This record gives sequence, C-alpha cells and structure tokens, in this order.
Amino acid sequence: MAPYKVHMVRFYEPDPKMEAIHSMSLSYDGQYLALSRKDNSIEIWDVFNLPTIKTFIPQLPDVQLEQVAWFENRLFGCGLNGFLYEFDYHRLEVKASYAVTSGPAWCLSVCKATEQIAVGTESGFVSIFNIVNDGLDFHRTLDKQQERVLCLAWHPLGTKLATGSLNTIRVYDPKTGNFICRMTIGSGSMDKNKQNIVWCLLMTNDSIIVSGDDCGRTSFWDGETGAHMRSVMTHKADILTLAINNKGNKMWSAGVDPTIQRFDQMQERFGGEKKWVKGSHRRGHNHDIRCIQPIRDDGYYSGGTDTQLVFSNHVKKLTVTRIPCLPRGGVIEVASQSGLCMIKYRMQLELWKLGESEITSGQLDKNLPVHKDPIKILQLTTPNEESLVCSSISKSGKLLAYATKKRFRVFKLGVNNNEDGMKLKKLKLATTLDAQPQCMRFYKIGKKHFILCGYGTPKLECFSIANGAVTADKCLQGSEELLLTSSIQFIAVAGSTAVVTDFSNQAVAVDLNKMTLISKLPVISPACITAVTLSPDGKTCVLTYSDQQLAQIDVETAKFTPFCNAFNQAGPPPESATEIPISGVNYIKDDMMLLYDLQNITIIDQEEEIREPCGKRHMSEANHDDSQDGSITSSSNHKSINVSKKVRVHAYSDLIAAVPLASDEIVCVELSEAKIHSKLPASFEHKRFGAK
Repeated sequence: MAPYKVHMVRFYEPDPKMEAIHSMSLSYDGQYLALSRKDNSIEIWDVFNLPTIKTFIPQLPDVQLEQVAWFENRLFGCGLNGFLYEFDYHRLEVKASYAVTSGPAWCLSVCKATEQIAVGTESGFVSIFNIVNDGLDFHRTLDKQQERVLCLAWHPLGTKLATGSLNTIRVYDPKTGNFICRMTIGSGSMDKNKQNIVWCLLMTNDSIIVSGDDCGRTSFWDGETGAHMRSVMTHKADILTLAINNKGNKMWSAGVDPTIQRFDQMQERFGGEKKWVKGSHRRGHNHDIRCIQPIRDDGYYSGGTDTQLVFSNHVKKLTVTRIPCLPRGGVIEVASQSGLCMIKYRMQLELWKLGESEITSGQLDKNLPVHKDPIKILQLTTPNEESLVCSSISKSGKLLAYATKKRFRVFKLGVNNNEDGMKLKKLKLATTLDAQPQCMRFYKIGKKHFILCGYGTPKLECFSIANGAVTADKCLQGSEELLLTSSIQFIAVAGSTAVVTDFSNQAVAVDLNKMTLISKLPVISPACITAVTLSPDGKTCVLTYSDQQLAQIDVETAKFTPFCNAFNQAGPPPESATEIPISGVNYIKDDMMLLYDLQNITIIDQEEEIREPCGKRHMSEANHDDSQDGSITSSSNHKSINVSKKVRVHAYSDLIAAVPLASDEIVCVELSEAKIHSKLPASFEHKRFGAK
C-alpha cells in the first residue's frame, strides 16, 4: 500500500455551553430517540441498531423547549413561552402549536393508554389534551395547586396522574380533575425551614410513586393512600431524572451528582411483597445528568451538561459508548482541487488552508515538522445566530453555499490580492423557494457549475450558477418521479451521477445530465443508512448501515458487486467491531475506500491485498507531539510484509472525521473530551479518600 500523508486537525473548537442535553424520549417501537438541547434544537437518532443521527431540527423562532415526548410516530414538546408544540421532523418545523393554561410550561407527560398528553405550568395548572389524528383537542384542566408544576408522571393505564412541586407531591384523578391524595416532602437537611424541590417523578404499574428531590433522596410512596414507604439517600446533590425500563423491574436515578444509581425490584421470600433495593452504581458523566432513557434489556442512554450522548450496556459486561455533539452533515468538507478545508459549526463556517511540510517522508513513529502553519482564510457566520441546516463547498474551492431555516445563500470565493484571506461575493438567487434545502452538493458538467439540493419532501432540485446568479434548472419530486417517499437525507455526486437517500432508507441513482433516474438501488439491510459515496468514475455506489453492513452497488444494473457479497459474507474484521456505526465513507481512488467511525479508521482495497508495515502501530500514537500547533502531517515508508486481508483497521482516539484530500493525503479531525470539559462550567466535586 502506498504511504499516506496524514493531516491531524486539532483546531476544531466547538462551544459546548449551548449544547447541553435537556431531555430525551424514546418512540414506542424503540427505533427513534429524540433529544432536546439547551439551544432549543432537537435531534432525532435511530437507535434500533447502533446510534445514528437521522435528522436535526434547528433552533426555531419563538420556540423554547424544556421537554420532548413521543406519541407513536409524532413528536411533541413544551417550553417556557407557554406553548405545546407538535413538530414535523421531516420538514424541520413546527407542525402546530397550542397555548397551555396560564404561563410557562415546565414539563409534559404522554399517556399511551388514554392517548392524552398532560402539561404542567408555572401557575400550578395541569392542562390535559386528547391526541387526535389531525392534532390535539383540549380536554380539561386539573384543580389548581399553589406551586409551579415541575414534573409529571402518569400511571401506565392512565388512571392517575402525579405532579411534583415545592415540598409537595399530589395525585389526581384525570377523569374528574380532583386530587386524590397529597404527600409532603420532609426536610433532608439540618435546616428544618428549608423548602425541598421535587425535580422528577415516575409511577409504576402497582401505583408506587418514586420521587427525586434536591436533597439527593429517592423516595417511594403509596399512590393509593399517599403513605410514605421509604427514602434512600442515593446522591449527594439534586436528583434530576428517574427512569424505569419497559419490564418495570429496573430503575435508574441521576442528577447534579453524576452518579447513576440502579434499583432492582426484588421478591421477598415465601411469596412476600416486592421491594425496590439499591443495585450497582457508576459515574456515567463528569457533569450534571439531566435525563436517562432505558432501551432494550439493561441498556440506557444518558445525557446532560457535558453534551455527550452516552450509551451504557449491562447485558454481558459494562460497555460505554460516548458520542460527542457534532453537526449532522459532518464537521469537515474538503475542496480537493484547491487543498482547502471547510470546518463546520452550528452557526458558522470556517475555511482553512492546512499546514505544510518540506519533508515528504519519515519514520513511521515520527511526526513531520510543519514549516507552514495552518491559516484560517475565511469565517462566515449566519445572520441572527441562525443554526445551519446544511452547507457545501465546490471541489475547486471557488463556490460555497449554506442553508438555514430562513435563507439559502451561495457565495463566490476569490483571492484578495491586497490582504490576507479571501473575497466573498454573494450570488443572487433568481428563484423564489417554497422551502429551504436540507442537504446540498456542488457538481460541474463541462464548464458549468451546479448545486444539487434535497428538501423535507421527496424533492430533488438542481440550480445552475452563471453570470453571478443562481437559477433553478431541473427538478424531480414525488414518489412517482423520484421513487422516494420521505425527506432527503444524503446526496453523493461524482461526475454526472448522483445517489440520493431518504428518511425511509431508500436510495436512487440520478443522471444529472438529463435529470432522470438511472435506477432504484437494492436494500441490503433494514438498518439505517449512515453514509453514502460514489466512486470517482460514478459507476459504483457504497452505502454503510448502522448494523455495520456495507453495500457496494453497480449504479447501472442496480446489483450488488461481487466484492460486496464477499465482504459481507466474511464480516467485518474483529478489530473493527465497535458500538459505533460508520460515520463517513469516501473513495481514495477507484479501488480503495476510506471509512471512519469515532474509534477507528478503516482502509479497504478491493483489488490488492493490503500490505501492512513491519513496524505497524496505531495512528493515534502520532497524536502526542505537543510541539506542533494545529495541523500535523505524518507518513510511512517502511518495507512491508504480505497479509491475506483486504481490510486494514487503525485505532484512533478522539477522532471525529477523516476524509481524503488527495490520492496520497488524508485529513483527520480530532476532538478530545478534555477540550470539551475545559469549556464547561465546574462540575460537582467528589471527595475520594480525603481528596476532591
């Protein structure tokens, strides 16, 4: 295998303060996990196999979110501006909004059995809505209480509804609106006058109410009589979340003290009553944990102030998967012809020229010295702090485009002769759009430039770029023309061929010259598509799936290639087996592919057996030279031995992106947990063996 020069990009600087996870909800079929963040954005993850982000609803005007919840395949949320929302996660917008009774809404809870949704407000009201096919119908308001309603919990059958507030838990009859019983929370501190806050509640099938308060107590109550059963000091600070699995026999609590405590329901001897007892505990995060969502057996997702989505699995042994908060379309896109890299953030784009080295070869375990430091030549920020939905840069590096929920903009880039940096010229959009694009890619046919855009419906539209204007050219839309049934998710372009996928994981190939379909591609797996690419000649397409399947398809015949069949029969190599799906795939050349996830880089050579260096090492070992700033290059030139594999896997810690810049250059973007934590507020201090 030819040696590669690897650029290690360490200047990716996200702002985690606005990306904290505030709430989670799992769809009834266990496929989609919705989570809301501090900036009022929503992410939809496909978690049926390995977790993969499906779509991202950016911060919307006048929408504030405190909590989200599913009902079947419909997503709801409420916030402090006093509205209950239903979201369209295909079009990335609010489908409908409903005013709740009297003031800001702090919490909501959905009852599947009665098809109702309850919302708790600042003024002590609980509004109940009936969920109908075409929206929501207001049902009733429960008896007003004195304090704000901070949390809600339905009985699984909908026969009772519990509310938590300052010092008090109340249980209501939803049919009459009257409260059944009231429980008072005793002080857990030396100060008997201190008021206690009930932050979270849940109710089991046998009407046991479990509460978590600001003293770190997990309390158990009889929901029929209101009697206090027992309290357990499980945490050293506020408990912010409680969660129970579908079987109702395991429960978890967590909060400001980022220890996740598990409870197990045990049967007493000789047919005695069931009791909840403390089980194992672990420190799942370094900062506040705001939400936990159980999923499948003993696994659960958790999230909070540290912005990471964490999956913990206790089925066989404890395994923990941490996923950082990253833009859905990836953090980097390269302009291969100009050697420029576009770094993507939530509200801005940066254009960088990477560092250079005068030395072209070196020892495998040594970094090449950087003689030219990386230079940021452009920073483009969205107006009014609007979140980016999608963006793209042309291969020549002369065209750049982005879209938010309000605007679609295309720019022409040019060299500024008088100053460092680049000139930026906004091109006129000569066509009025009904909606903004959700994904886009530049391409070139002959000497003419185009941009291909996908929308929140099965619609694919190309725009021509000429004479300083962007004009709509051709369009395919609807299931009859495009053979897709939902919103566009991925677009890959090579030459005059494009491959397009939708939310339902269907894929088609399109001839961009005629803007007609070439074929509808076969499906190798029911799992979620995680990445798409086309070979440089546009003849084959590669799709990766969240169950670690890989499909290579001939675009013309719409059949799997012989290599694809052989690869999937053999299965992935053991060293590539992770709990994280493939995040990106690209062709380095016609017969060689580069794949990456958050733990590994994988190179697949279809034609020849991979040759591994005698002194093989992990690429991550080159990441410890602190004398380099920003961009580091490394290469290998050792003699090699033959091994009977077509797949080479490199473990790579802190990796968030890997893309080919040229046939002999790769760009890797790193983001360490230490860098994220350095920008977060101080965490809860634990003392261990007399030290903090």
